[in-house]
Amino acid sequence: MAPTVWDRPERGARGPAPALTREGLGRAAGGVADADGLDGVTMRSAAAAAGTAPASLYRYVTGRAELVDLMVDEAFADLDLTLDGDGVDAVVELARRVRALLLRRSWLLDALGSRVGTGPRSMAYAERALAALARVEVPGPTKLEAFAIVNTVVRSLVDAEVRRGADAELAARLVAVAGDGEHPSIAAALGAASPVTPPEPPDLDARFDRLVWGVLVGVLGRGARG
Repeated sequence: MAPTVWDRPERGARGPAPALTREGLGRAAGGVADADGLDGVTMRSAAAAAGTAPASLYRYVTGRAELVDLMVDEAFADLDLTLDGDGVDAVVELARRVRALLLRRSWLLDALGSRVGTGPRSMAYAERALAALARVEVPGPTKLEAFAIVNTVVRSLVDAEVRRGADAELAARLVAVAGDGEHPSIAAALGAASPVTPPEPPDLDARFDRLVWGVLVGVLGRGARG
């Protein structure tokens, strides 16, 4: 695995203390993303938000990729890791909180892509989720699989919420072909009568809980009842 920005000392042993910190730079760049999206974050725009010159950012990061890593980690500072219980219920609750964070700061979807952040706050989130599964009687690698798959499902569901217009377009197309006699499985899934009517909009909260719960139980199996 390639070294991360956190694998290097934040400052050298010599010279004056830097005017910024990694956390401060991540917060400043995150503010740019909140206003202008991830594409609006450049070394220049982040430096302006942090009140410094673009060249000075290279004292903290090697380039934009590491800057985005700092942004992601600072965003996860808003994730409350306090839980009353453990087990699958606790992991579902954490997933709800991640969903809320991604909806508030949707640029995180693009920043994370298909991976989980690698910074200390992201690792604290992973630690808390796996600690919640400590008494689930399945091998450690299975717990890691469950955690990874849940993160992928959460991002996919949030992405669908953000793009609800695209989902509505797909639903309308499914309804349009359901009555043509050539797509009986689509018609059956829609519970199609005559005339075919669009399905009711889903309860997004209930759907989220159901799918995350189903994924966890599916991966953990009987151990989920531990």
